[in-house]
Amino acid sequence: MSRPAVTVAAGAPLGEAIRLMAVHRIHYLPVMDDQARVVGLVNEDDVLGTRRRGAPQSDAVAAVMSTPVVWVAPEVPLKQAIHIMADRSLGALPVVDHEQLIGILTQSDIVAALARQDRR
Repeated sequence: MSRPAVTVAAGAPLGEAIRLMAVHRIHYLPVMDDQARVVGLVNEDDVLGTRRRGAPQSDAVAAVMSTPVVWVAPEVPLKQAIHIMADRSLGALPVVDHEQLIGILTQSDIVAALARQDRR
C-alpha cells in the first residue's frame, strides 16, 4: 500500500488531477469530498479524456470519476484484495479505516509485495 495517498478534490479541475499524476508519477487518484471522505477514483484514462473525448481540463474531476468506490479496510489480507481487484477489473483500491483514507493499494504495490515474498 502506498501512503499517504495523493488525493484530489471532487470539485478540482481535471488539469489539477493531471498535474498531480505527473508530479507524483502515479496512475490513480482517490477523489475526496469536503468531509475528507473518498467519493470516487480517477485514473489516467479518465483525466486524459481517453474515455470521454474532448473533456476540457477545466471540467471538474467529479465529472469523470468512477463511483461507487470499491475500497478495503487495512486488515484485509493481500490475497483477498488481489481477488477483489481481479474480480472487478480494478487497478487500485483505496484503503479506508473508519471513513478515513489511509492509503491506496495499486497493481504496482502488489507486484512489489509478491517480489519481496519471492526473495524470502
